[in-house]
Amino acid sequence: MLVVGELAMNAFGLLAALSLMRPAPELDAATQKDVRCFAVLSSLAETGRERGDQELAEHASSAATFFLSRIRSRSPSLDLTQALTAEAAANGTRPASDFIHDCIDERLRYLESVTGSQARPKKRK
Repeated sequence: MLVVGELAMNAFGLLAALSLMRPAPELDAATQKDVRCFAVLSSLAETGRERGDQELAEHASSAATFFLSRIRSRSPSLDLTQALTAEAAANGTRPASDFIHDCIDERLRYLESVTGSQARPKKRK
């Protein structure tokens, strides 16, 4: 019986490894950008929490949630972990500053389109 259990565990391990080798999901440009923004802003939120900057953490977390909502509404069956892994492999060596301004501007454009007024944040002290 132990041999059967070991085979089952080895088969499970092989299936788990093979699932990690699946090709990255094909994403349209808008979803790919949203995945990138979600990753960057989630990381920024974590940085804010680590530094004790509650305002930064809250704003970045809110923005990350915005992009996550767009991802989920556009691609509800997307394996987000796999998409994030593919994004990290494609852009992991580039600094977040390469992307962050575009991500924030995208969110502000959305807020401005919904509210009909300018949604630019106040300058920080």
